[in-house]
Amino acid sequence: MLTFMSSQITFPPLIPLIIFASMMVGAPFVENGTSLENQTFDMDFIKNNLVQYLIGSFILAICCSLILGFLSYIFLQKFKPQKK
Repeated sequence: MLTFMSSQITFPPLIPLIIFASMMVGAPFVENGTSLENQTFDMDFIKNNLVQYLIGSFILAICCSLILGFLSYIFLQKFKPQKK
């Protein structure tokens, strides 16, 4: 059940939010962080900001996996069957 729930993170309505969060998280780690205000999302924008997106997505993925893994561990420890 946990595997199914975690694989549903790519639910299509969430993709723009994930991309936005990745861009925001990656901005401090590149020299020329790009603001997303009044941008046209074409191939030039993607090519120029790919590094920012990749760094942000890796950081976001690592943070989310640590947080959700820790919360899953706590949840499973709380509802673990009692030994007889």
